[in-house]
Amino acid sequence: MFLLCFVAVSLQAVMAQNIEEVLNARKDIANIQSKLRQSNDRSNQGAKLLVQLVDLADEYGRPFTLIQAAKRFVVSNPEHERHPDIMLRLIDAQLVVARDKDAISTARQFISRHADHAEIAMVHRLLADIFRREGKMAAAAQEQIQAFESKNGHLVDAARAIRYYRKDNSHRSHGAAANLAIRFLSEDADLDTKKEAVRLAMDSARRSSDNELIINIGQKINDSSIVFEQDQEVELHRMLAGSYWAQKKTSEAEQHLFKLATASQLFEDVK
Repeated sequence: MFLLCFVAVSLQAVMAQNIEEVLNARKDIANIQSKLRQSNDRSNQGAKLLVQLVDLADEYGRPFTLIQAAKRFVVSNPEHERHPDIMLRLIDAQLVVARDKDAISTARQFISRHADHAEIAMVHRLLADIFRREGKMAAAAQEQIQAFESKNGHLVDAARAIRYYRKDNSHRSHGAAANLAIRFLSEDADLDTKKEAVRLAMDSARRSSDNELIINIGQKINDSSIVFEQDQEVELHRMLAGSYWAQKKTSEAEQHLFKLATASQLFEDVK
């Protein structure tokens, strides 16, 4: 019983302390806002007050206050050392209050102004997620590629881009997915990842209905050191034979038809 009473009293004390902190924060925010009305945003004092306001608003969950202060700071202090950090906080706050269009605009400005920032890949991923939610899969894929190609990008970004392109399900996007997937052959990836990339490259190239692309992808696969499953080899030669035939390259088509027949027979024998 004593323990329960102690816990109840402790909780009340914590709640009272939290309420007091929030009330003090509100007073501090109001005080800073009052000082800002008498300051120039471009002055050292004005910039300092805006940063303090952003920090307080962020700490105590005041997204609208943060947005207002951060926008003023970003416009008035473009060379300030806190500029990229404040822009990132602004993007987060805009997303919190469902201002996706504003977040996209701010993110674009961040990419333009701070292209070498350590968080640039994260910003591209954030944009990709917004476009994905909006059903703009090709745009989402393009942002994931930008994340992949940044200094902090990794293969997961490329894999997501391939998935988004394939979900877009247009001939053009399937072509882009094929070209991206085949790049995995030259990346530092494990064998299973490369084999899956080859499968996706082949399937995406086929779905693109672009015979020139199919031939290009097929040649890169043939030139690689990957050892394929029998059924995958059969599909590769079938695809290449059809594309060479469509381009009236009879000799090349016949070569792959012969390889197709050989591989198909071996496949049937194994089965």
